[in-house]
Amino acid sequence: MSEQTFHRATCRTIFLLPLISFVIFCIYAAIPHVWFVYDGKAQPTMSLFSLQANAWESAEIMRNNTDAASVNLTGAITLLSILFWVFLGLVGLYALLTAVCSLVAFSQPPTSSLSNRSKRVLGLLCPNRITYLILPVFLIIPALFPQMLELSYLTAAGIEMHAHAFPCYDFVTALIAIALTVIPYLATLPWQSEERLDLFRIYRASKTEEKGGRNA
Repeated sequence: MSEQTFHRATCRTIFLLPLISFVIFCIYAAIPHVWFVYDGKAQPTMSLFSLQANAWESAEIMRNNTDAASVNLTGAITLLSILFWVFLGLVGLYALLTAVCSLVAFSQPPTSSLSNRSKRVLGLLCPNRITYLILPVFLIIPALFPQMLELSYLTAAGIEMHAHAFPCYDFVTALIAIALTVIPYLATLPWQSEERLDLFRIYRASKTEEKGGRNA
């Protein structure tokens, strides 16, 4: 494999990493691995998604209660659940759009209209490199749901319970997913420029290329 081929293959792959790492995070989140210890007793082990659903059901039950603790806790769980799904969906959309647009863009010549059009589609959600680096960080919000739920119970209702996970907390998995997206992208920026595989740059045909196309 030549150096140029290696560079091009690597640049193509890094734009698939957000989707790959997001899928891995979701698979881990769907496996029972989180539990709470309350009053010295370990509660049933749940997945991150089951925990969110269970917390939402608890909030639904408490909505009929009018005491301050129930009202505050219900509000906190509702807010956390909304943030959970909004940011998980946002990162998922970003990962999917990045993968699809990069595959389309890099399957065409850099100056083709289809390549540039796919980059503009990605630009609707992710208009520049800064946004590309910020969006995956939002995965940490749903990943911290157990810790934020623990804090909500303590501050809103005075209930002390502690979140545990095995083999690791979801926020650790999220940090790994973020690193897999950000670090390879930053490391290959020179290659992206050299190989004209920059997903945030619109390439225009040179006058020589335009003349060659007309003569052909």
